[in-house]
Amino acid sequence: MRAAAYLSSQSLRIDFDAFDNITGVKEITATLDGVPVTDNQEIDLRTLTLGEHTLTVQAKDYAGNTAIRSVKFKVVDRK
Repeated sequence: MRAAAYLSSQSLRIDFDAFDNITGVKEITATLDGVPVTDNQEIDLRTLTLGEHTLTVQAKDYAGNTAIRSVKFKVVDRK
């Protein structure tokens, strides 16, 4: 899978969710390059360096199970 590319002049809205049909989701946390972010947070891509970045979301259910998913994207000067 190829990372999506966004222009540094753009902004990016963080959007994530998790569900568990059996026990329910207890906690969801997310980081962008290791820095905590929140759902629906808008990121001004001019504040990030050019190159690849990683958004990681971790969800924990009430049974103590954890799921982690990451997505990579690039910030570029031009496409």
